[in-house]
Amino acid sequence: MMNTRVSIWQKALRMVLALALAATAVPFVAPDKAHADWVDNTYHITSVADLVYAVNLTHTTAGQSINIVLDNDLTLNEADLEVAKQNGGLIFGTIDLPFKGAFDGRGHTITGLEYNRDLWTPKANTGLFASTDGATIKNLTLKDAKIGADFRGGVLVGRADSTRIENVTLISCTSSITPANNAVSLITNAGVLGGILAGETNGGVIYNCEVRGGRCVSNSTSAVAALGGEGLYMGALVGAASGTVIEYSRVTPIREVAADGAVTYQHASVKNSYDKAVGALGGFTVYAGGVTGQLSNGAQMIDCFSTADCYAYCGTYVSVGAGATVSVGGLTASAYDSNCSIERSHYAGNLSSKQYNALIVIPIIEYNVYLAGLARRADGLSVSESYFKPSASAEEGTNKKIPALNDAATGPSFGPLDDDVYVDRDFWEGCGYDFAGGIERSSAYSASHINKWVIDYDLGIPVHGSSIKATFDFPGAASVSIGTTGLSPIQEQMTDNAWKFAVQGVLAADNTVKLSATTNPKDEGVAASKENQGYRFAGWYRESKVTVNEVAEDPAYFKPMVTADKLVSNVIDYTPANTPDVKQLEDNDLFIAHHQAQVLFHDVAGNVINKDTGAVDSTIGDDWYDYFDLLPSPSPAKPSNSSTFVGWTTTAKNEGGVLKGYASVMSSELAGIKASGAFYEAGDPVDKPMDLYPIYSDYASNIVTEIEGYTNQDNVTVRDGVGSTGAKPVSNPDGTTSYQVFVKDVQGTELSNGGALPDGYRFLGWYKNVDGVEVRVSSDSSYTIPADTDLTQQQTYIARFEYRVDYYVASDAQDAGDFKNPTLHAERWQRYESAFVELPPPAYYKEKFEYWASYNPDANPAIGAKFTGVIRNPERVASKMKLDGTSTGFAFGVGIDFPGAGSVELTGNPLLTGSTVGGIRVDTVSNESYVFRFWTGEGTNDSHQWGEWKEPSQDKAFQPKGSSYSTARAYYFQAHYAANVKFEGVSKADGGEWVVERRYEERVLLDQDFSNAYDYPKAGSSTGVSFTSAASPTDAEMQRDGYRFLGWIDKSAIAADEMTQHEWDYVFDVTGDQYCTSQASKAVPYLLAADAVCTRPMDLYPVYVKYDVTVTTNIAQAGVPSGAGVNIPAAPTVADGGAAASFNLPYNTYTRDTGQGGTTSATDNVSVTVKDDQTIDLSLTAENNATPVVADGQATYLLKSWTIEKTFQGQTHTETIPAGVAADATANPLSYTIESGPSYRFVANYEPLVVVYHVNDGVTETVVRNNGQQLGKGPDPTFDIANIDTANAGIHVFVGWTATRPATGQYAIWSEGTAMVSSSTIVHRSMELWPVYRAATVSVNSNIDKEIEAAGEKPENYRSLSRLGSIDSVTLVAEAKDFPGYQFDHWATGYVDDSNQGTTVTDNSNFVLRGSRPFDGILYTAVYVKVHEVRYHDTQGNVIYTANVKGNERTFVHEVPVGTETAPDSGGGTTAGSGGTTPTQQVPIDVEAYHNIAVALDAAANADGREAFSNWQWDNNGVMVPWDEFFDKPITGDMDLYPVTWQVKATDAQDVAMTDQLTWAIDVSALETSGAPTAEGSAATPNAEKQTYPIQAYFGQGNYYDQKHLTVHVEKRSYKPSSEPTYQPGNPLPADRDASAALGKQVALYDDRATGNVLASHVGADGGFRDFQVVSAANTSVCTVGTDSYIIKNDGDALFVFGDIKPLAIVKKTTAKEAAGETFLFTVINRLGDGTLQTRSVSVKCSDRPDQDGLYTASVQLQLGQGEYFVREDESWAWRYGQSYQVNGMTVPSGANGARVVVSRSQDGSTVVCENKLENDAWLDDSARAINEFGQGAIL
Repeated sequence: MMNTRVSIWQKALRMVLALALAATAVPFVAPDKAHADWVDNTYHITSVADLVYAVNLTHTTAGQSINIVLDNDLTLNEADLEVAKQNGGLIFGTIDLPFKGAFDGRGHTITGLEYNRDLWTPKANTGLFASTDGATIKNLTLKDAKIGADFRGGVLVGRADSTRIENVTLISCTSSITPANNAVSLITNAGVLGGILAGETNGGVIYNCEVRGGRCVSNSTSAVAALGGEGLYMGALVGAASGTVIEYSRVTPIREVAADGAVTYQHASVKNSYDKAVGALGGFTVYAGGVTGQLSNGAQMIDCFSTADCYAYCGTYVSVGAGATVSVGGLTASAYDSNCSIERSHYAGNLSSKQYNALIVIPIIEYNVYLAGLARRADGLSVSESYFKPSASAEEGTNKKIPALNDAATGPSFGPLDDDVYVDRDFWEGCGYDFAGGIERSSAYSASHINKWVIDYDLGIPVHGSSIKATFDFPGAASVSIGTTGLSPIQEQMTDNAWKFAVQGVLAADNTVKLSATTNPKDEGVAASKENQGYRFAGWYRESKVTVNEVAEDPAYFKPMVTADKLVSNVIDYTPANTPDVKQLEDNDLFIAHHQAQVLFHDVAGNVINKDTGAVDSTIGDDWYDYFDLLPSPSPAKPSNSSTFVGWTTTAKNEGGVLKGYASVMSSELAGIKASGAFYEAGDPVDKPMDLYPIYSDYASNIVTEIEGYTNQDNVTVRDGVGSTGAKPVSNPDGTTSYQVFVKDVQGTELSNGGALPDGYRFLGWYKNVDGVEVRVSSDSSYTIPADTDLTQQQTYIARFEYRVDYYVASDAQDAGDFKNPTLHAERWQRYESAFVELPPPAYYKEKFEYWASYNPDANPAIGAKFTGVIRNPERVASKMKLDGTSTGFAFGVGIDFPGAGSVELTGNPLLTGSTVGGIRVDTVSNESYVFRFWTGEGTNDSHQWGEWKEPSQDKAFQPKGSSYSTARAYYFQAHYAANVKFEGVSKADGGEWVVERRYEERVLLDQDFSNAYDYPKAGSSTGVSFTSAASPTDAEMQRDGYRFLGWIDKSAIAADEMTQHEWDYVFDVTGDQYCTSQASKAVPYLLAADAVCTRPMDLYPVYVKYDVTVTTNIAQAGVPSGAGVNIPAAPTVADGGAAASFNLPYNTYTRDTGQGGTTSATDNVSVTVKDDQTIDLSLTAENNATPVVADGQATYLLKSWTIEKTFQGQTHTETIPAGVAADATANPLSYTIESGPSYRFVANYEPLVVVYHVNDGVTETVVRNNGQQLGKGPDPTFDIANIDTANAGIHVFVGWTATRPATGQYAIWSEGTAMVSSSTIVHRSMELWPVYRAATVSVNSNIDKEIEAAGEKPENYRSLSRLGSIDSVTLVAEAKDFPGYQFDHWATGYVDDSNQGTTVTDNSNFVLRGSRPFDGILYTAVYVKVHEVRYHDTQGNVIYTANVKGNERTFVHEVPVGTETAPDSGGGTTAGSGGTTPTQQVPIDVEAYHNIAVALDAAANADGREAFSNWQWDNNGVMVPWDEFFDKPITGDMDLYPVTWQVKATDAQDVAMTDQLTWAIDVSALETSGAPTAEGSAATPNAEKQTYPIQAYFGQGNYYDQKHLTVHVEKRSYKPSSEPTYQPGNPLPADRDASAALGKQVALYDDRATGNVLASHVGADGGFRDFQVVSAANTSVCTVGTDSYIIKNDGDALFVFGDIKPLAIVKKTTAKEAAGETFLFTVINRLGDGTLQTRSVSVKCSDRPDQDGLYTASVQLQLGQGEYFVREDESWAWRYGQSYQVNGMTVPSGANGARVVVSRSQDGSTVVCENKLENDAWLDDSARAINEFGQGAIL
């Protein structure tokens, strides 16, 4: 059924076409077997005949929307073109029937298309497609095509609306466009829209299209009046693009490579010339652009480039406002709204221009003006990352100053680039250009596509195209190169950086490319053996679809690429080749030269050993390693049984030329090896060829023990009579070896095994120097050195002791049986060399304590001299007493039970009774922190037995009661004391301090309160007095969540000389946590023993170690903020992995905030078991495959691994356990043992990964990356960089991102150590990134800084260095401005003075420092030269331009070459004069002043007048000097010039000013001459060519004039400085002026700008008509009309008296045969003044036969009154035809009332033409019925 329907449609379509062609009498021969060309509703073109048929098919409504496919290449010859011409041509569609279908060229080429312009039948919209609307054109190449078109044309399409054009290439094609106002055409508003691809586009997309060579030319050398001021837009790709997205398209040269390899280029060219615009009204512009002539209505240019030569020329000969100009832009010549944009595009062609403006008597001829490297007239255009190449425009003999955009020399992310930067791929990639094919773009073309660039090193520019890459996979091993290609025929590409690939562009025709690798020699310093072969090449591997050109250093990157299935060659020079069947070379291929390094292991003797067995083995074929392979662990033979293997080194011992290992390494040697980076262990990665030699050490030799007080310096381990120290290895159950230091007694028995020290010695502990502080590491006499101690370095351990000091007391004169013999009073343990402590002595009656003396009971005398010195051994001392007077026979002694607690004193007379004043009394004074409890007094009986008398007292001054004392008895008093013991860090239940009292040598730590009952010290019986010793805090009371309580340390030991402050700080080393130690091993040796007794007051501090656990995820750790759109997995949970949970462990979580989607910190708790070694076994569980990555997304986070970060003492150790590979459990849950002290962070690692950018304080942007993916370009930070400048002193620029959290704030300031990420960083973990700003180190000054300061100005106001506003590129700009009396000349480096000016950088007043240049530390000097100022003023006296003139030789004019523009289609330029010489002409130099005055006068024009500039006059000290008298004289001083102008003013019959209602063309040159102009045509002939009148004025269309006469006043004005004393520039009419009437000058009026018809007016006594009026004196008679005479009122007036209103002509034209001889109706509607409509009908009758153009015509003339009319044809006569209207030659839209036309005196007759065109033609019988079976929309 479907085939039947198609067949009917095909036959109908062919019949319609045949009938349509027959109706137009066009001979047409349908292609043979045309019916076979329809397949699946698509027409297939296989021949030229098919092409012709398809073209004609699209000229019918039925063929507008067909699909066409080109199946073959087509080449057209002259015969084909002639046949095509006879059959309707080769242009698809028409402007009225635009092509709406699809044309797929399928990669085929059409060669030789030619559309020659017919001068007398101008044809717009010329191209392969005349016009398209909603069409698709793709996959087509046009070669050697040429079109000639009027107004609008392109080789592919004239006008494309909403059309998709993709993958189209035009090679050596020419587009020649002539303005529609050229030759005889009178449609003067059209201008030019021409491009090689397309003339005009509206909407739609142009993607991946190329213009290669060819020309786009417009030469208009005899134009008739381009009155509309329309632009003439020419672009190498598109003439004018409105709302179009032009993406990844280019204009390139044709490259030709000669046999000798020489490369030549034929560049595409755009040459737009417009000359001799006689009477051109309104300024017009000639545009030439390297891609487009114009962008408008939001058009976009993305990833495009052009090398086209662009040239524009304009010549105008009448002053029209600001006159005519050129505009030449590298990418576009103009852009007309702020929505247009250019992104990542560049231009590298030659820009040039010529401009001839006869604004004054001496014309202005300018070369290379109004050029711009990117866009010329482009106010509001957005340009980003787009650049141009100034050297491409350099021409010998020229000095082009080409700004980038408009007049801006450069910008934040656009501007000129030096040639070396132009080929710097890093620069372009930094700007976002995709050279790797890995950046997905999204635009109107598609949501995801790739725009890939490559460097063409021959052209020296980035271009579009394919590329291959090459590298090697072992850094340092090699270099690789890619040979020349068609895209780079003379330059190969090389890299010696494995991470940065060699990249070479390739053409589709490049079927072979040579790849080469050069293997580097080994480094003899690390691979010195003769056996070691260094590096080796191990094959080429091919990885396809690699979309990066460089990667961050990542050892794992190449691993999956170098596999057996990807090996392509074992030859080091490899040439892949493509065949039709096999592709060995494709875009984005990465070829990897696989390399390996040889690593040889040696034994101590230097022999090569087997890497597996450790045996000597000279076979080395298997000793090759890939990059970052892990070193194995061979076990060479030990040099001795006591040797311990330490590791490997590349630094061998050279013994007589033999390289060997280390049998017993010295600590200094090992330190040097490690410091040099030459130490290796099993599992270290291989990164170079190496010879590895073993290092052995006898660790015992590195363990040094020392005994305190050693006897002999030569042996510090022995102390005679005390003992010795030593070290020994200890075998552990797990097979490892530990080392132990020990103390032996004099018999050689270790103290830990029952050995004993001599009496008076007590082992204190092992001490070691740690960071300059000697600390106790153990209080055990045998100490096992921790396994993490570096025993390759010398470790010294000192055994220290305490020494007992015994204090004996004895009376010198008391009774010998009681006090005379020395008695032990106290004993103290002191440290080595500590000071002897002077304890308070006892007291005796009538005796005085002198000193503590040495005491030896075996000596005679036993009590020796006073004890002095320090304690080095156990000591005995005794009190030395002296009798105070004579002996009385009494025996009194006074003591204290807590040595050192206080002093005692005995006073009084024992002969007195106890109640007598002056009797015996004892007193005591307490020392600090001691507590006096009570006295006991006791005495003996006569038999000297104690207990006869006993009495306690709590008074510090104790005077016993009773009878007097006896000399036959002895008496003893004792003061009883306790010491305060304070427990810090804990409070009692009542909130008070926890302070307890302890008796001498009472246990400090009590589990409960204890009652102490006191006995009498001598009698031994109870005193009846008791005190309670309060309990100390229990361990439970001291416990804190998350902390482990270790015990107590006595801080008062510091004051007691038992501990140093440094030791205290060593223990309590956790900042901000005063009771915490970082590790228990530091505190344990200092802890108060459980059975410790009190011998002095104590200040006890608790000691804790903290268990610090945080659980998080890598996603949360990256700092994903709220609102980022990225979810965060829940934090892992923690459980107890032990057996008896009893300890509460708080742990931190860093996880998601379910309410906000962001992250938050929290604390959770778990009950765990603390083992005896204070470790905890934890079990951690993480979710998996549960949380979506993004909201509403299907992808979820997958758990990949765990990372454990253990931080201790500022050092962090990290280990990663892959999921499912945990050693002691599955990876989820994870079992892990933690220690007290270190901080643990458990991170559950998920993929995909997130990267969080901190773009501002509290503002982030988050992206998601897969593991192994490149980071890519980051966002732009938004910090206020001015604040950064202020805070950090200097100009800063954003230089990238860092993963290192800033110390303060949310951004980092760059320093040498700043670790940066880049777009090529491979993402292996979630990251949090902060922006990095770097201070610029360049600076600027000028050679006139002193002069500027002397004038009271700041130099920085005239020369400055500032930041361009770009975020994503490092750019500063140095700018210089002229200073009064000085002109900027150039920027220089190394400038010293005028005789030593250094090196010129640029003569542009501003230049950009990009890349690394802002940090070069260079001083740039703005060099100025002294000048004369020539100030040009406007009519208000304001200075509108200042010319700075160097020296004393310049005048106001100079000679420039002139000539005539070359013929049409031949390009721009000028031809030489006769004799081969190029003529010259004298023209002004300061053209800016002329432009500025023209603009100022144009802006000032209003109803009261308009002025045209003539020349300048010089104010020479109040004398005005005419131009002719000074213009050619040298300028030797400052000058002020004022304008001379011609002014016109129009007034109506009521004397109301109306100048602004007319458009004026003023020929100043003609006004300055005295002769009358020569007529160029007959004034009496309607529509004749205009006379050359000095002043011409035009009424605007629709601006009808209804009054009888009009006056034009003309005068010449000369301006000079105001004579008003209060004059200030800018005030109204500030300048004086002289005015003179322009008598004798001719003025002509024209009806409107469309027709340009001269408007005749009455003249003379007979009232005849003339085309012009003469400016006359007052009272001059002009004409007599009837009885009315008209005379001039004022000097300088020209009076126009008009005739009657002309008729309105209505003309009908049609090709319809039905119209022959028929009468048709028109309705004419008049809009009255009150808005009502007045309607009348008029009929016309068509001719019986068609004219020579096949048209049936009719016309009628109506004499109407002035007003606005609408003309409409009755449309009911034939449904098949539509109407179009032209008014006075211009096509106008028609509304419901018809076409609008104005009838007035200012109209030289108006004509309305209605033309009927066939619109519905799909019938079979040629009838006019209203039923159309096969018409548009019919169902077939």
